[in-house]
Amino acid sequence: MSFESIDSFAVNAYFLLVDLEKSPKVKVLGRRVPSAGGLKAANALFKLVLKLRGSKPFFPRGVYRFKSYEEKERWEHLMRAR
Repeated sequence: MSFESIDSFAVNAYFLLVDLEKSPKVKVLGRRVPSAGGLKAANALFKLVLKLRGSKPFFPRGVYRFKSYEEKERWEHLMRAR
């Protein structure tokens, strides 16, 4: 590799960077819409969950082993529904 090719590479990289600084091209895919009520709107749901479940946790304490992913999913579904 000669010095001429290094210099031309550096010059091309410099002009590429300068061009990007002048007109950056950014594609916006969507806009974030703020929620209407946030936690205030969900407060009624939280109170209902506390009233129905009381102090009973969703999952009992302990270590559980399952033979398959499907068995684990069924168990989780049953624990959440109790």
